[in-house]
Amino acid sequence: MSDTGEIRRFWDQQAQQHGTDFAATVPDKYAKQLEIEAISRFLDDGQAIADIGCGNGYSCFKYFDRHELSITGVDYSEAMIQQAQRAREALPPRLRDNIRFQQGDVMATGLPAEQFDRVITDRCLINLTSRQEQATAIDEMARIVKPGGLYLMCENTEQGLANLNGARRQVGLDEIAVRWHNLYLDETRMQAAAAAHFELVEEVRFGGFYYLASRIINALIAEESGEQPSYLSPINEMAARLSGRIDCGDFGPVKLFVFKKRQAPVS
Repeated sequence: MSDTGEIRRFWDQQAQQHGTDFAATVPDKYAKQLEIEAISRFLDDGQAIADIGCGNGYSCFKYFDRHELSITGVDYSEAMIQQAQRAREALPPRLRDNIRFQQGDVMATGLPAEQFDRVITDRCLINLTSRQEQATAIDEMARIVKPGGLYLMCENTEQGLANLNGARRQVGLDEIAVRWHNLYLDETRMQAAAAAHFELVEEVRFGGFYYLASRIINALIAEESGEQPSYLSPINEMAARLSGRIDCGDFGPVKLFVFKKRQAPVS
């Protein structure tokens, strides 16, 4: 696993390359769309939202399109925050006042305690370098969310990827490797770390069908044609449209864990 400085430089470069586009944080447009849709189900008008690891703010603006929210986005990449501020400045003043961005660390956000109805991390904790750092970040999410509020953890897990790779092996495809700057969550350890603060109220497997279609069917068609799979293929587009209607099991490496903060911590 690389160190924090290397990871930060990687995300700075992504921001400089892609600006305010979705590709600054993930190359797969349809996967990003599914993540935003899954998270948006748990947001309501009038809520105060903290999006930690917000990147260039792309998701924040999509949440803003769906609900009347007060959003604070935090990211440790200065270049990402600069792109988010750039997009914010393009908003009408009435909307601009309800969304703000600041640089900060997921393990020490600098945000006030218990001020947010919803706290979101989307592919954020996987950029930390150890299980202890991931547990510390979960503690910080518990600190800033209100009692009874929700922590919406949308992250890649080792178990989800293992299930997908098992299906790929069965059809002769190579396994998908974890990228150099990521440490996928171990679901058992993650849930143990969260249990002191949160009750797990729902596990949303929103991407199983999409990942089977895009990472197996689309990949096989591309392999037979001697090409690289395209994230923008018609197969991926249709799979994303249907994914919310079909639960075909735990084959998505990205899942949404919906945690409710307890009124008092477990001793």
